[in-house]
Amino acid sequence: IPFIAAVMRDVFELVPPMLKESAYGLGSTTWEVVWKVVLPYTKSGVIGGIMLGLGRALGETMAVTFVIGNAFNLPESIFSPSNSI
Repeated sequence: IPFIAAVMRDVFELVPPMLKESAYGLGSTTWEVVWKVVLPYTKSGVIGGIMLGLGRALGETMAVTFVIGNAFNLPESIFSPSNSI
C-alpha cells in the first residue's frame, strides 16, 4: 500500500492546477473536483499504480511460497518444509 500511495501522489501532482481551479470557480466542491476532474484526468496512472503495487505484492508472495517448500504434513520445526495453502 505505501508503494501504491507514493505512485498515486505523484500521479495526482500531474493534474494542471488550472483544471482544478476552474472547477472550483464553477462552484464544485472538493469531492466533486476529485471525482469529476482529478480521477478522470489521471485514470490510466491510477490503474497503472494499482497494478504495479499488486504485482509487487504478488511477487513477494510467490517468493515466500517457493521457499517454504511443498510437503503435505504438519511441520515439527520452523525450518522444516510445509504447505503454503
